[in-house]
Amino acid sequence: MNKENLNLFKELYKYIQRQLGFKHPAKLFLKSDLENAENSLCKTGFYDPEKLEITIFTTQRHIKDQLRTFAHELFHHKQILDGKMDNNAQYEDRRALFSKR
Repeated sequence: MNKENLNLFKELYKYIQRQLGFKHPAKLFLKSDLENAENSLCKTGFYDPEKLEITIFTTQRHIKDQLRTFAHELFHHKQILDGKMDNNAQYEDRRALFSKR
């Protein structure tokens, strides 16, 4: 990923962190996965509430789509930190269901 796009991720992170007011950082992983990208209903990203990590799939996706997924996952991060989203098997079951598509 080029430096300009990495800076877009950093700027979006800072903006959302200020707007939502969360203090504990989330780790970001940008993943290239050609097999995933070739699937019409590929995974776009996910949040791991146990590790407070966000993974965004980047292969064959426009930067705007990647950033939109990142913003979505940051909202899950905030929900976990605020105790508004269960960090339990229900979340894992839902993630597993969608990751198979």
